[in-house]
Amino acid sequence: MKILLVQPNTSTLRGTICPPIGIMYVGAVAREAGHEVKILDRNIDYFSLTKIRKFRPDIVGVTAMTGPMLLDALHVTRQVKKIFGGDVPVVWGGVHASILPGETLANEFIDYVVAGEGEYTFLELVEALSSGKNNFQEIRGLAFKREGEIIVNERRPAVKDLDALPMLPWDLVQAKKYFDIEIVLVTSRGCPFSCTFCISGRFGREHRYRCLSAGRVIEEIKRTERLTGNKHLKFHDDFFTSNYDYCREIFDYLSGDYSLLLYTRVTFVNQRFLDLLKKFKRVWLSFGVESGSERMLEKYRKKITTEQIRRAFELCGKQQNIRTKASVILGAPTETMEEIRMTLDFMKEISPTRRTYCVYSPYPGSELYDEAVSSGLFAPPDSIEGWAKVTMHGIDSSRHLGIDENFIRKIDNKGWIINFKNLIKEGEWYKIMQRVRDYDPFLIKLFDRIEERIL
Repeated sequence: MKILLVQPNTSTLRGTICPPIGIMYVGAVAREAGHEVKILDRNIDYFSLTKIRKFRPDIVGVTAMTGPMLLDALHVTRQVKKIFGGDVPVVWGGVHASILPGETLANEFIDYVVAGEGEYTFLELVEALSSGKNNFQEIRGLAFKREGEIIVNERRPAVKDLDALPMLPWDLVQAKKYFDIEIVLVTSRGCPFSCTFCISGRFGREHRYRCLSAGRVIEEIKRTERLTGNKHLKFHDDFFTSNYDYCREIFDYLSGDYSLLLYTRVTFVNQRFLDLLKKFKRVWLSFGVESGSERMLEKYRKKITTEQIRRAFELCGKQQNIRTKASVILGAPTETMEEIRMTLDFMKEISPTRRTYCVYSPYPGSELYDEAVSSGLFAPPDSIEGWAKVTMHGIDSSRHLGIDENFIRKIDNKGWIINFKNLIKEGEWYKIMQRVRDYDPFLIKLFDRIEERIL
């Protein structure tokens, strides 16, 4: 079959243009089974839908997270149906559809949902459609419609051995456009922690952390080195630094002219770990600080303390090549204005190089979401379009904080100003260009209208 996989535009000022690694793996597995695969990423190719007519896919897969990118995912889905009618089935996957498969399938333009890790569920669906067997009830991880009824099958177990997956198919994407800014790799899935604001557990990963072997990661790095001379390497894992020896083996391979960005935890930072990083040109360590309030840290089940946070930032500050990023959540259920001020003061105290203030957004599938709904702080939308607005606006903090919502947003804007000043001071021009490119989504509505006329 001819398979088209689409990465919608993320429509976010916070994100960066990353390769669509999730659907790259889906495509690699399908291609290995003998199917023809094409990937379109609307973050770098705005008029990608004009190419659909020429390719004429037999099936289209679309991925999406809860938030603004749902709007572009729906736009893609509607345009596929406009071009091909009911002849080409549309499959949704990704976090949002996995958490809310029934609600997603209620949309008239969506035919199937792949819930959880999708490589083999999607392949089985493609095989069923191509063979005409239509044994959809036997495919674990699939949700589908039958005579007006929505059927959600049992979940498929997560992939145990990530090394068994094919190598990343960089030939299926415009790799150079990503590598112009930085190399992005994801080396793991799942998380060993259970933060109450996170959806990892209900996404089907059961908080079980799995990672590629260090040898496999090195092979992936070698392949990117043959494609680009860029030495900015970002490990876009939720938690890359799970094991010291694992990090050491990968870092030993890398030359010292690399700049790294790693997501880690304050409890992992000690002098032994920082010594591994001394040889690199520059290293960014990104931390989920979340709050300056011990009560809120406990509520989030972060399993860290403010003292551990202070200690980690002190150690990082002593090493010349280390830069730090810190993100916090503001306006979560039960948080008080006093605790918000504690967090703001705490951020000044630890003084990260870059900072992000996140207005709390209730993501379905998390414990904190359940609390926000049950306490009346948040009313779940009843449509995909409604969910698209969730991370645009966050929760209405005025309900429990008694403040103007713009108060928190002004704090966020101030954080961005500080970030830009520090980027200019540090000479991180590739990061500055990255931020500038983040503003492109404001043009998406215009591009959509132009594209619809072309179609």
